[in-house]
Amino acid sequence: MNLASILSKLGLAASLTQDITLLIVVVLASFLFGIFIGRARLVSVLINTYIAFALVVVIPASYLADYTYKLLAFLVLVVILTLWGKRIFDVSFSGVGSGFMWKIFALSFLEVVLILSIVVSLIPKKEALAYVSLSSFGYLVADPMKLVWMAAPLIFLFFVQRRG
Repeated sequence: MNLASILSKLGLAASLTQDITLLIVVVLASFLFGIFIGRARLVSVLINTYIAFALVVVIPASYLADYTYKLLAFLVLVVILTLWGKRIFDVSFSGVGSGFMWKIFALSFLEVVLILSIVVSLIPKKEALAYVSLSSFGYLVADPMKLVWMAAPLIFLFFVQRRG
């Protein structure tokens, strides 16, 4: 069953179909990411993502000349930092009750979009547009949106921690 053909039969444009497909994939990935990582390590993975991105950005271009090396270095650093995370630092947020699951899903959603934004920003625009639409590319890596996706998880944690 091809989602693009189903949505195009409903009269939606091809770029909107790509956007909807990307949104569905991100929501499903967020759900699986939150379940797989768990509440105890969700904040740790977020911090490791920031650290890995900061390290990749400051690595001299002569070491990582191609975008594939930058992308691989970012993903490897996230994994290594997450595996060593308990030894380096352990940050988690806790809570119980009916509203707790939405906090986990919301933070995992913001992390998945942050990671997707970083991955798409490391890939040349021409390559990235083979996977996402031009509008999705703009939502993920345009200058103000990069700042939004970098800051949104931290702002979310700030407000969740204050309420708790």
